[in-house]
Amino acid sequence: MSDTNGSKLPFPPTIAQLFARAFWDPKPTLSVKSQRQLAYALGYPDDWRVERKVEYKDGNPIIQDTIHALLGKKTKTRYTWLHHEAAQAAAAKLESEGNLDESHLLPPVPLYAKGDMVQVQRE
Repeated sequence: MSDTNGSKLPFPPTIAQLFARAFWDPKPTLSVKSQRQLAYALGYPDDWRVERKVEYKDGNPIIQDTIHALLGKKTKTRYTWLHHEAAQAAAAKLESEGNLDESHLLPPVPLYAKGDMVQVQRE
């Protein structure tokens, strides 16, 4: 039997092997579908997405992931993490407690209110 990497294993790959393969795969996510598939492969809840960007420096891939969670059909609260450990801790808290209160160091605060006048400087 061959897995997707072409190695000949006598048994299917383990969950840990699949997780590691998805975590280190240097392919960017180009659509919402691929972002959700990557999030699912990494063990995040169904409605979460992992946006992956890949840059190359000296021929080596640099993987940058942004984890997005959209909670609540009515409130549409959005959460974003740049670190998998923090996002996985928040996912575990969501599963056990049902909310993500205090899962960030700082609450999301808008810089401007609706109707504020702002000045834009262009260079």
